[in-house]
Amino acid sequence: MNKTLKTIQEELELLVKDYKASIDYNNSKFIETLNYQINYERKKIKLFFQFLLMPKEESLIIVYQIRDKQKIIKQSEYPLSKIRTGLDLPMIVV
Repeated sequence: MNKTLKTIQEELELLVKDYKASIDYNNSKFIETLNYQINYERKKIKLFFQFLLMPKEESLIIVYQIRDKQKIIKQSEYPLSKIRTGLDLPMIVV
């Protein structure tokens, strides 16, 4: 696992017990994927973060998704290569 994704996974593991969340990691030839999912309101609403790392292009993308049982309510993608251009990450509150 890439060092960046490993660090993200270690930080997210602290939240797994508190929020009854799950973490899943997948690796293929061209992309590494780290998924983090939280279920709210008795599993009616799901909050899903997906971290996609493409080592060859050296890029990391965060996919932020809210969905209910039937459909995706909101989905946004944030390429971290553009973080210095004033990229807003609304799911992160400081």
